Amino acid sequence: DCRYDVSNCTDVMGGEACEVACRWPYMGTPVRAQCLSNNIDPTTKIPWKENPPACALVCPDPNPWPRGYSKNSTVSWACAEDHIGDVSWRCVVQEGSCAVLFDFQGCLPKAPCMPPYLDPCEFEGPKCANVRSGSSCEIRCQAPYVGDMTTGTCLEDNINPV
Repeated sequence: DCRYDVSNCTDVMGGEACEVACRWPYMGTPVRAQCLSNNIDPTTKIPWKENPPACALVCPDPNPWPRGYSKNSTVSWACAEDHIGDVSWRCVVQEGSCAVLFDFQGCLPKAPCMPPYLDPCEFEGPKCANVRSGSSCEIRCQAPYVGDMTTGTCLEDNINPV
């Protein structure tokens, strides 16, 4: 069981005790396990499972952090600056290997907008080819056409590149 550390409970003689603790990434108060005083059988297991430590999973930070996620000033998970969404995450301990597995969801990468269709005979917008989310570009009339300049804007939270 990945929750418990019984490494202090080897070669415990009859009448002696050992400490059963929580194994990382679990935390809890260790319990004392006592080998029966009249024990003469070296294969007898120390009875501790009737009163195991209450071990709670305390998720560590993943290393490396998942792409698109960061920790904010309140030390909780948030989307990185170039991502948008609502963070959902959890960690689990895989039985057998005791590996800590992480599942992060909710943050999507911000995407540049597709360039607007501009009739090249009527309009020019040379900087509108790759407008990042939250940015804009100027669109002007191509001579001999006349008119006011306008601005094309890619939404701050754009996640759709088309």
